[in-house]
Amino acid sequence: GSKCADSMSTFVVEDVTYDTSDLIVTSQSGNSVDVILGQQDGSFDPPQHIAVGTGPVGIAVGAFDSAFAPDMAIANVTSGDVVVMINRTPRPPTTNEG
Repeated sequence: GSKCADSMSTFVVEDVTYDTSDLIVTSQSGNSVDVILGQQDGSFDPPQHIAVGTGPVGIAVGAFDSAFAPDMAIANVTSGDVVVMINRTPRPPTTNEG
């Protein structure tokens, strides 16, 4: 399997791709966030490592822009900053069933 964060600081469960629960994990020693997309069958894809700054220790998820998609804010203790990542995943079309 694929290795995820080697020194996990924080993790969040959030649906960032509009289909099922995904995991977002900070890696302080890796200076990254690992986004692990969930699948409908309950399995997860290999982690996508995203560099976010030096010493990420905290993460918050919310709609930080007008798109109402789950964006991420990552707090970096070593570099003393916050990185905001805006979610650009297209929202699937809605259907009216019934």
